[in-house]
Amino acid sequence: MVDMIYKKNFRPVTASLVCLVLLFASFSGCALIVNEPEDDGADLLSYDFSVFFGSADDPVKISALIDRYAAENGILVNPIFTEEEDDDELTLLRMLDSSNPPAAFVLKEDSGAENTDDIDQYIGVYPGAENHRSQPYLFEGRGFAADKRLFEEIAGLDYADALIRDIREADWEEWKRFVIVMNAWIRDIPIPETPVASPAAVVSIPTTFTLGGVVYDLPSEKGTVAAALNGVYAVAGGDASYYGHELLARTLCTSDLDAWEEARTLTTPQAIEVITPGLTAYVDVIDLLTCSIAGKYAAGVRGKDFITDTAYSREDALEIFTRGHAVFTAVNVSDYEVLRNENAEMAENMILFPQKFPYREYGLPENPPGSTVRANSAIPLSVTHSFCLNKETGAADRSAAEDFLEWFSDAARRFDNPLESAARDYFSAGKILPYDLSENAVLSAEYESIIFSGSGVAAYLINNNWNDPLRGELTDMLFAAWYSQ
Repeated sequence: MVDMIYKKNFRPVTASLVCLVLLFASFSGCALIVNEPEDDGADLLSYDFSVFFGSADDPVKISALIDRYAAENGILVNPIFTEEEDDDELTLLRMLDSSNPPAAFVLKEDSGAENTDDIDQYIGVYPGAENHRSQPYLFEGRGFAADKRLFEEIAGLDYADALIRDIREADWEEWKRFVIVMNAWIRDIPIPETPVASPAAVVSIPTTFTLGGVVYDLPSEKGTVAAALNGVYAVAGGDASYYGHELLARTLCTSDLDAWEEARTLTTPQAIEVITPGLTAYVDVIDLLTCSIAGKYAAGVRGKDFITDTAYSREDALEIFTRGHAVFTAVNVSDYEVLRNENAEMAENMILFPQKFPYREYGLPENPPGSTVRANSAIPLSVTHSFCLNKETGAADRSAAEDFLEWFSDAARRFDNPLESAARDYFSAGKILPYDLSENAVLSAEYESIIFSGSGVAAYLINNNWNDPLRGELTDMLFAAWYSQ
């Protein structure tokens, strides 16, 4: 493989040049190479420092931002890209050992590559921040996506942001009532309410809901966005792992999962005492979700045809959402391109809410250290890539690179992906939950399949009204299925 050469008196890589070199690299089968052109007397611009981006998802957009930075600040940054992710760490190490190393570089978090320790020796500490050795660059997170325009229709432009904030901060009981009211309003169906002045239940179509102590009025006539809705949730109903791992794991959170693992050694009555609270909470989640599920052509209604009518894949759920039929759907930050391809106008107005569960707060990890995160105000999130400063470069280059990275991170969040921008906000506020619970042995694939088998949860979805005895039966079934594994 040809060694890469990066020297001063090199014109910054522009978007068009990046495309040409990427095309050449794809045919040559080697890593992306940027060589210094022969100086034939042409007026070559000098770059101020280099930043190693590696196998970036979109080098053209990165280069466009760098061109903008040059125009605004007069600082010329040379972006360095590689063709394949597998080339990143080895190429970076060679670059760091070269006579013209990058002042900063992107490093994949927890890559486990054999060169990580060698690269680690170059990572400098950000000035004024003890033990702060990197700046988050790319995130993966999970939450409920929604269209901001809906909340502008409901609360008006002056109060939409307040409503969005109150939804984000809502606890489980507030959220549950909000979903029930929204579902009734969307479908024009009554719900039972008990006025303070009378113990007798009355039936009415809701006109208000309360979040954070604030009463919000529902419009008497639906706007353009609201008129397309037929339910609250767009759900991958045909995916057993969604009902099993995704919902059950999040409902139980972390300490409950640990308790479940220990419960395998207990007697049945003792295990029931440990396991039942988590399963009762899970049944509450399933009840709320399945009674307000959106469909491709009409609202999903529990009954004999519910399973066949809502056996959607994850792709189906995203399609239902982007058609405007659901208020919320569960997404990853990385789903944004799919959402934009389906509905660009909606994507521009996308916002990200926490998924709500009946968490028991003591079960949460402390993150950041010393503070307890309210789970229903946080999202599962991880930093996938970080910017690092190269401590072996000069102080002036490091300082200039730090200024650029701060600008770049802020500019990049406005540039394209509102879901990632929201993830950055949750990260900055410390509202973070563990992203990946897939390795927890409690929630095995076998248990997931049992949960949503014909004799599992699915058997109860033919009943539209989940009364207390039915919910108790379902909880008992879920416990028996787990305990018998």
